Amino acid sequence: MTSIHLSTDAASADSSTALRVARIAAIVACIGLMYSPPVSNLAILVTFVATLLLPDLKSRWKAAISHPAGWLALVFVGIVFVWCFVGEARPWKHTATEFWSWRKLPWFFLVLMLFDDDAWKRKLSVWFVLGAIPGVLLTFVGVSGLIALPVEADKLLRNTGTQGVSLAVAALVCFWWMLQGGLTPRQRMLWVLGFVVFAANVMTVSVARAGYLGLVVSVVVVGAFQLSRQQWLGLVLAVGIAVPTVFYTSDRMQDRVMKGVNEWRAAEVSTEPGSLGMRYIFYKHSLAIIEGNWLLGNGTGSFNGAYIQQVKSMNYPEGNWRNMFTDDPHNQFIHTWIDQGLLGLMVFVAWIAAVVTQRRSAPPFRALAAGMVLAWTAASMFNGHFRSFAEGHLLATFVGAMVAANPRRVSAPP
Repeated sequence: MTSIHLSTDAASADSSTALRVARIAAIVACIGLMYSPPVSNLAILVTFVATLLLPDLKSRWKAAISHPAGWLALVFVGIVFVWCFVGEARPWKHTATEFWSWRKLPWFFLVLMLFDDDAWKRKLSVWFVLGAIPGVLLTFVGVSGLIALPVEADKLLRNTGTQGVSLAVAALVCFWWMLQGGLTPRQRMLWVLGFVVFAANVMTVSVARAGYLGLVVSVVVVGAFQLSRQQWLGLVLAVGIAVPTVFYTSDRMQDRVMKGVNEWRAAEVSTEPGSLGMRYIFYKHSLAIIEGNWLLGNGTGSFNGAYIQQVKSMNYPEGNWRNMFTDDPHNQFIHTWIDQGLLGLMVFVAWIAAVVTQRRSAPPFRALAAGMVLAWTAASMFNGHFRSFAEGHLLATFVGAMVAANPRRVSAPP
């Protein structure tokens, strides 16, 4: 287990006011993703403006551009831009919308420039958990029926997906803190309690399958980075016991998972669409599109048009739900391959690999970044969470902060 200094005191005394404002605004933006997009957007704008006022902006830019995950993020955004002009003519609205959806990677790069101080990495993690506490408590109260909520308990934090993923991240952060050295028994117990509360909410209140999958994957990955081999095998065994136990005791989780399994199995013959059934059909048609242009892709924003043509070629009977059109295959990697071709897909995967394998930040921070990005990778087999507003910005903020290099870092040896 690798220990780190745990103080969340202010960073080095020479930090500029603009730098402090930028960092605080980035944290506010991250917390705001759970509650209010306008607050997040305003905080993101403040972060950009404050960053432009940094006295050491040039040196921070150089540090970020030299980071493997930093330059790969910009290369991928460059490919997305160039591929706006590739392929058949299509509505510019589709192209512009798709290009704009990848603004999370420039945001990742900006956060990478700002969070080179380990104290601020820890502040981000702590403040995010504190910001999630009102939400998790309200959802528990709502599902218990003690008070009437304006929406269902599993949609309180904007929508089911955002709520499930955000609270899964809060659970992961608590788990990550549990593994750190230098904690007092009381501090460790608080983090254990936090993990139990957030994980229980994800598994029993949430209906977001991405939250279930992301939490399990991220905990196992963080454990692999931070625990001894024997400890990690014990963790895997515990997870292997806990997951089926929770599954068979949580009616809500069991209903959601089995509903999805049944929809997937019956996708070719069902008379009504379902969440996973639609995904099955989306994937089937999307893979056929890839076969037609697997090398270069069809261009940024081309998916909708290509999918419509593919569906029409199937000649489904009128009224068949499989005639449904979509602008998202609900698989990030399929979508990237269709739009930006094999090159775009390879660079995108290389960026993920760079996050997981980079060694420029302290081992504990690398562990948290790897756990999150691999959780998103697993969940994005069924979603587009790298591009969606809340989930995409949440990942970009945490991962950008955690992989940022700190030349002044002081860490205890493993």
